[in-house]
Amino acid sequence: MLEGVLAHGLTARLPGTSLFENGAFLKGVLREGALQEKPGPSIATEFGVLLPGINAEHATGASLAGILSQRWDWGTVHFNTAVALTREQHADYFLGVILEGPHDWPVRPVAEIFYDRNVG
Repeated sequence: MLEGVLAHGLTARLPGTSLFENGAFLKGVLREGALQEKPGPSIATEFGVLLPGINAEHATGASLAGILSQRWDWGTVHFNTAVALTREQHADYFLGVILEGPHDWPVRPVAEIFYDRNVG
């Protein structure tokens, strides 16, 4: 998966177009579970390279994440953890929880709570 943010400045302070927060990631399911209609929690991983931007960041970094998900009748919970080497070559760690409403609702409420710490 490739991802990034495309922005175009509309003021003299932020002229031109930038592509930033770019990355190339591989995702995989380590254990099929509730999200794959099987018993127990689903466990997944994501790892990749933080790429330089265009008219933005110029360095690279790396990221490794783990995701534990469980679905019940009332909703789904995802526990996320990640460690990274930032583009500034600092350590970073992330812990988060995502709560989703019932899976069978056509539109579900979602809330995310997280802690992100850049060390250095």
